Amino acid sequence: MSSFSLETSRSGHKGEAARRVLFLGAGASAAFGYAVTGQIIPRTTEGLVSRTVLPLESNPKRERAKMNRLREHLEALLPAVLEDDIELPLITDVLSLIDLLLSTGEVGRPHALHAGDRGLSSPTGGGDR
Repeated sequence: MSSFSLETSRSGHKGEAARRVLFLGAGASAAFGYAVTGQIIPRTTEGLVSRTVLPLESNPKRERAKMNRLREHLEALLPAVLEDDIELPLITDVLSLIDLLLSTGEVGRPHALHAGDRGLSSPTGGGDR
């Protein structure tokens, strides 16, 4: 099915392209190689480990910096995300967590395990609880 047609559009002008939008499910996306819900986090983490999650052709320095930031944010939100043999969450769960953190004003970082742990501390500034 074509997404454009030379039928009379809603505006009534003959020959004007009538735009149609077709929403497809995950099966259609998967057929074209796009990751579905259960594949997004695993593909992302694999790409971060192999440094291939973003194409480097256009601007290697910028794309490597983006990958580094993504890795840092994922590790801060999900500390074990890049470890082997763990069950990764679904992207929908990660997005729900981010939504919750944003709506409550909470910080999505674990409390410091000890004083020298990347400068992270509890929200009260008292270290471990």
